[in-house]
Amino acid sequence: MSDLDSQLDKLFKAASRAPRETSCELPYGFETRVLAAWAASPAEEISLLAFFQRALLACLAVMALTLAYSYGNWNNTVSSNPLYAMTDSAVDSAVDISLP
Repeated sequence: MSDLDSQLDKLFKAASRAPRETSCELPYGFETRVLAAWAASPAEEISLLAFFQRALLACLAVMALTLAYSYGNWNNTVSSNPLYAMTDSAVDSAVDISLP
């Protein structure tokens, strides 16, 4: 075993004999400092919740516009395109056959 390995082994043994601190408590005054910093922060910053609420509203608006456009476009294409009429007829006849 090399000299470096023996020194490292001694350090590991010494570290294993050291007492372990298992304190889960926050330092004194930490909560007060965090709350004071939060209260002193500028009010114009957007919180994460407000950001997600605005993003959800934007997504809902885009979805509603897309649904309205596709519904209007669907009614026009089904009535004017014979391919859709033929497909619709085939689907209807397949459903009629499979029903008892």
